[in-house]
Amino acid sequence: MDWIFFILGLMPYLLEMYFLRYALMYKKPEPKKLIDEPFVSIHVPIHKEPPDVVISTLESLKKQEYKNYEVLVLVNNTPENALRKPIKDYCEKEGRIFKYHYIETAGYKGGTLNKAMSLSHPKTEIIGVVDSDYRVCSDFIRKGVSYFNDEIAIVQFPQDYRDFPKTLFYKAMYLSYRYFFAVIMRMCHVLSAVAFMGTVGFIRKKSIKETGEWSEQIITEDSEMGLRMNLKGFKGVYVDESVGKGLMPFTWFSCRKQRFRWAYGNAQTLLKHFTALIFTKKLNFKQKVAFFIQNTVWHTPLIYSLIFTYAGGLLSFLGAGLLTGFLVSRLYSFMWIFRKIDGLTFSESVLALVFYFSLFFPMSYAPIRVLVPIDISFYRTPKSREREKALYIGEILLFFLTFAELLICIIEKRWIGVYVCLLSILLFLCFLWVYKQSKVSTLP
Repeated sequence: MDWIFFILGLMPYLLEMYFLRYALMYKKPEPKKLIDEPFVSIHVPIHKEPPDVVISTLESLKKQEYKNYEVLVLVNNTPENALRKPIKDYCEKEGRIFKYHYIETAGYKGGTLNKAMSLSHPKTEIIGVVDSDYRVCSDFIRKGVSYFNDEIAIVQFPQDYRDFPKTLFYKAMYLSYRYFFAVIMRMCHVLSAVAFMGTVGFIRKKSIKETGEWSEQIITEDSEMGLRMNLKGFKGVYVDESVGKGLMPFTWFSCRKQRFRWAYGNAQTLLKHFTALIFTKKLNFKQKVAFFIQNTVWHTPLIYSLIFTYAGGLLSFLGAGLLTGFLVSRLYSFMWIFRKIDGLTFSESVLALVFYFSLFFPMSYAPIRVLVPIDISFYRTPKSREREKALYIGEILLFFLTFAELLICIIEKRWIGVYVCLLSILLFLCFLWVYKQSKVSTLP
């Protein structure tokens, strides 16, 4: 009976491993030849960003090999005139395609995007969303539009990054980010389960209107909108080609906060749409599983496993199965699938995996935090070197609790509990290594 619970814990991750292999079947979709140019409205949300970074993004959007478009520059909830004025002056000077708007809105980023819908040109057919730090290539719009047809409502490109030091720390961070687009998004494309990722992507305006407004309560409004559109029967494509590059977090602590935001938002999305996702007839079984994998990629069962282990009995075996399945699944996806797709060396795969594991606390705490009905504040990933107090209270507290649980399990000879605690310590070792690397890596 004990091992049945262990197997129950393994099952979700064994299923995940089976589905992740679909990423290897990915074939880049074929673009169509543009006969005409549908009107495109590019939305650039900006919240307390450095003006020089934003203007660099706008410069890249000015140089598009496309005529029929506008750029809505959406400065929101930014009272500092020193941050607003240079951007406004740039838009007024350039004129033509740039439309500057200052917006005060409640809710998360979705509130700004909802305002932008009414500000878009009446002829708008397609909306593109670009983060304020992304420099896009000159054929960005032309490429995006070329993948639309009557069935496609979403065209998503991978997020990519620039201007980071070539140190082990930043290389590990870069590869960890790339994993999602190299593996998860390729799988989703093959299984017709492509959501929207919030930047360097395009979405049909009519489809948004039919689906409903962007969520102002869910912190990852982009992926939530993408899921709702799929639940409505709309389809998307993923084009694994870099068309723009932004800035990675400047510090590991910033990355940690960003990862918590993603994990929290995805947990919100699953909590809100769980019943609809299970019972919808618009999606087949493979699509449903793909969306669950996509929205749990930033989650780890560590805290659940430790709680189950402490509870003892059959729950200890369930916790052991969950943590074992998670670790095996990630080893398989990073060390085999990711490596095969992107042609990584063994050491590069290890780097990406260790960095991924180092963020275990926000990825295990976020799914629990979402059950508390109190909103969190939106965290803007800094686009410049800002001083932040790096407090790893959660990791430290969890380490002492794990160590205490390990001692209790040894004293009581609960070996399955010892096994879970020792597995947990592997994640703490990854945390310590990345923490050390973050201290020796400095930006110019």
